[in-house]
Formats: sequence, C-alpha cells, structure tokens
Amino acid sequence: MAETSKADGGRLTTHVLDTATGRPAAGLS
Repeated sequence: MAETSKADGGRLTTHVLDTATGRPAAGLS
C-alpha cells in the first residue's frame, strides 16, 4: 500500500510506520 504514496515522499515514512503499527496513515487521508 505504501507504493501508492511514493509521490508523497515525506509522508511515505509516516505511512509505513502507521501501517506497521496497524494504524491508517492520517496524513494520507
């Protein structure tokens, strides 16, 4: 799912961390 966010760059890290903890990436909503 993180691959969709590659264009976001900085938000990608947050997305990966949130996904790892089982949480949705609030910055990508």
